[in-house]
Amino acid sequence: MSDWSEKDYGLLLGALTGVHQDIESTKRVLRQGGKERNPLLGENPSGWDLDKAGVIAALLGTGAAASLPKEWRRPLVGAWAGFEHGLAYRNDNQPRDKKDRGFLQSGMEGPLMMAALGGLLGHYMTDEDSGVGIEIDKGKKGGLSVLLKAEKKF
Repeated sequence: MSDWSEKDYGLLLGALTGVHQDIESTKRVLRQGGKERNPLLGENPSGWDLDKAGVIAALLGTGAAASLPKEWRRPLVGAWAGFEHGLAYRNDNQPRDKKDRGFLQSGMEGPLMMAALGGLLGHYMTDEDSGVGIEIDKGKKGGLSVLLKAEKKF
């Protein structure tokens, strides 16, 4: 990971935050009587099983990202971040009584669209100050936020 810039770490932070949000939003869905849709986890996994799955996803994703060259890494990590955040959003916003009726009505189109947008962000990200990129902003209250910026004209 010696060739990683702050922007690479920012993308990875976004993906890992997305994994955490997906796990926590899944726990909320299960507490409200919903069911898990991932067949690897079963319909009603425990919080511990979800936490383990999140750690495994984070380790595998980070390892895969570390093994890729920058040209491949940024679009892939951007897509991963978008997909995970899309899953968390879907978990928190899809009606619990909605039945799955095939892929196009399963609620996966939102996370996949977020993955596509994240992949594009990663693809066009540069290490220069201009262009599409990520800025790390340390707020007045000690918080940390990741800001997306687009200054490049396409």
